[in-house]
Amino acid sequence: MIARRFVLATAVALVAFPALAGCRKPPAPQDEATPQPAVADARLAAAVITIAHGGVEHYASARPKPTRTKPEALALATELAATAKKSPAQFRDLAAQRSEDPFAAEGGELRAWTKGENAELDAVVAPLAVGAISDPVDTEYGYRIFVRLQPLPVERIAARHLVVAWSGATRAPRSITRSKTEALERARELSARARRDPNALEALVQAESDGWDKAQGGGMGQWNMDGGRYPVSFDRAIAALSLSQGAAISEPIESEFGYQIFQRLPLTAEADTLAGAHIVISFRGAKKAAATVERSRAEAEEKAQGIAREARANPERFGQLAVANSDDPSGRAGGDLGVWKKGAMPVVIDDKLASLKAGEISDPVLTPFGYHVLLRREAPTDKAYVVK
Repeated sequence: MIARRFVLATAVALVAFPALAGCRKPPAPQDEATPQPAVADARLAAAVITIAHGGVEHYASARPKPTRTKPEALALATELAATAKKSPAQFRDLAAQRSEDPFAAEGGELRAWTKGENAELDAVVAPLAVGAISDPVDTEYGYRIFVRLQPLPVERIAARHLVVAWSGATRAPRSITRSKTEALERARELSARARRDPNALEALVQAESDGWDKAQGGGMGQWNMDGGRYPVSFDRAIAALSLSQGAAISEPIESEFGYQIFQRLPLTAEADTLAGAHIVISFRGAKKAAATVERSRAEAEEKAQGIAREARANPERFGQLAVANSDDPSGRAGGDLGVWKKGAMPVVIDDKLASLKAGEISDPVLTPFGYHVLLRREAPTDKAYVVK
């Protein structure tokens, strides 16, 4: 059986930054369609299709748990494996359409791992050539079919994105009425406009994107590919863009949030670590907002702006303001966020803090959790004016 701890850890990695999860149709790397000889590599990568049955020990999927018997699950898995072997390039689509696990929305793709991390998973994937597909494997999650993939290189990348949502897409604004077909047509139009004038994409994002980060120009920051910051499919789509070949802007890529248009950006100098504190003002419908939060988004923004003004007037009271006002558990500790490597927080938090000097306080910054008033600290010891 595939070890439970690895699969669950990978699931956590996929949803660690929920603002951007679930790309379903990334461009398939050319070397994955035809099996290639396995190479000696310390890292492995794979995608999986899971077919569950009524008796599985663990089930974690957006789809309802099936009632099929174990023999019926094996028959279906065998049929899907045969289909995938005939056309390996369809594996991701099959996973998105049929798989019954948390990885379905990612086209079944798992994070890359180092050989030896999981002997049971190694035993299934390592013998396969890159692009080759396994027979069904009996696991505690059901029958699983694997395709071995070429791991993404260990490389740092930067990008921005524009989102075109459709009615019913995850976190689509309520004002969105367009259909999925209309969203694709719109995304193709915007992608073409961006290619004609790549330097205008940031302004285009601010004017047209349906993403929550449109005000920040859709900036995604800088991160290590396949490091868990974003879905692997996002990393693959961005890695396929070449900065040396002009626009470096993608065709529309489908995700659960809508069609994504990516622009690969040059890397810039960045701080290795950041330290800070925050006061979070949430609103009705914000992620992890308490049931008691009744304020609207506009009311939350107004309150956050007032707190930012008060904190700037009396920076030494930042911790007290956090204790009295923050809707985040960190408020009890004066809003202290500690010290972290850049990339561990949402990009808008990292970017805003990086733009501040130590002791400076930001304007409110919007994330799915609410409005954040941020205080930049020097790492790691200057907590005197954070927790009061």
